[in-house]
Amino acid sequence: MKRKRWISFLVSFITLAVLAFSLPQPAYTASKKKLTRRNKTLTSKKQEAKNIQKDLKQKKEKVKEVIKKERSILSRIENIDKNVQKKQAELKKYDRQISKTESKISSLSEVIG
Repeated sequence: MKRKRWISFLVSFITLAVLAFSLPQPAYTASKKKLTRRNKTLTSKKQEAKNIQKDLKQKKEKVKEVIKKERSILSRIENIDKNVQKKQAELKKYDRQISKTESKISSLSEVIG
């Protein structure tokens, strides 16, 4: 008796399964279409993200190049500034020598004069 019930249960289960899979499945196809659209959207978003990342890398490289150039220019300016300071110190030294020489000349002219 138990076998008969078990067998009838299996037959009804298999029948239901066959009917379920033989019926058209619009919900499945609709969800599959949604997933396909979503995958396409995600793929395009990923591509956009890759393009943005590529652009950012290019801009970063350009900024690095500009920074290198500016550092080079700054180092040149610093060198020029050091040279100017040296020349100014040299001029002060010459000014002192000139003032000493002028004072010697005036003292000698008083002695001669």
